[in-house]
Amino acid sequence: MPNQIDRTLLNDVAISVLEQTAFIFCEAANLQDGIDLDAFEFIKVRIEFSGDQDGLVIAIAPGKFCCELAENMLGEELITEECGEKNIDALKEILNIIAGQYLIRLYGDRAVFDLSAPEATEISSEELCNMVGQYDFGCCLSDDYPILTLALAAKEVI
Repeated sequence: MPNQIDRTLLNDVAISVLEQTAFIFCEAANLQDGIDLDAFEFIKVRIEFSGDQDGLVIAIAPGKFCCELAENMLGEELITEECGEKNIDALKEILNIIAGQYLIRLYGDRAVFDLSAPEATEISSEELCNMVGQYDFGCCLSDDYPILTLALAAKEVI
């Protein structure tokens, strides 16, 4: 298993970016505190980075949360038919900002990184539960929506 890197810092950056960029307020949470992951359909977005260090950053959030995220970022209410692609794009953009700020805070502003384009996939609650059992995710809650983050110091397909 690759080395995980500073879950707490990544979670703090995610909370800050969501607040400053999308006006979404979150609080840190612990997945062991009985958060029901089966209650949601999730979207997973990942960005690989290379340069002074190699690795990847992942964000996983419920689709309904991503629709609210898109509405806040666009400043307009979306009808259900519009949410599909726009909510994925919103999560991709948020992860792009999170990854950039996280890498600067972790390695300093002189480190050089190339970030891949964000890749999104749907993920079942069963797949997510398996991942949560294998990796130490950061977690925050926004109106009972769990948003999970993970950074790995070496590339691995997950």
